[in-house]
Amino acid sequence: MSEKKCVVLIPFWVQETLKRNGLQLSACLDLYTIRPFVSTNDLACFLTLQNSEYTNIIIGANSFSTLSMLWSENINKTNIDLETYRLNTLAPLVGDKTIHDELNHRLFELNTSEIDYKEPFAIYDLTPDVIGTVIYPGYFKPSNNIALQKEINEGIIEVLYRYNSFHEVAKTPFFRRYLELLR
Repeated sequence: MSEKKCVVLIPFWVQETLKRNGLQLSACLDLYTIRPFVSTNDLACFLTLQNSEYTNIIIGANSFSTLSMLWSENINKTNIDLETYRLNTLAPLVGDKTIHDELNHRLFELNTSEIDYKEPFAIYDLTPDVIGTVIYPGYFKPSNNIALQKEINEGIIEVLYRYNSFHEVAKTPFFRRYLELLR
């Protein structure tokens, strides 16, 4: 089993920026690679999306993502400037009200009639250790996302089955949440 398999929630604008610049979606796991293309504000929103406040809205589970840790692990030990940027610039912005307000507006407050996305999310198997879930705007609301949470948990579980046996997947918070949603 891939014990470290985690889910990273990716805002749609990060996916679009990477695509526009010819980068694979998995590049979002490497701060060194994406920093030249994604603004500090957008990186702070990306990191903030991993908070339990947002994972509860989208998946119905507490925070489980380790994006900041993944970024730290991928930073070359000699790149002190990038680690300093992560710790002293991005990390403090995660608690900033302006970042939360922007994230709420860009992902949760739009009507689906105002957007061009036909699906609420897309799930990608980024690496053997990371599932990436791109979140599109306007679908998830701060309350009553039961049907969407069921769909997203099903998708995550499908990816987990590619790597793990049934009993290992059954131990995950995604499977437990899925069972709760079936009630």
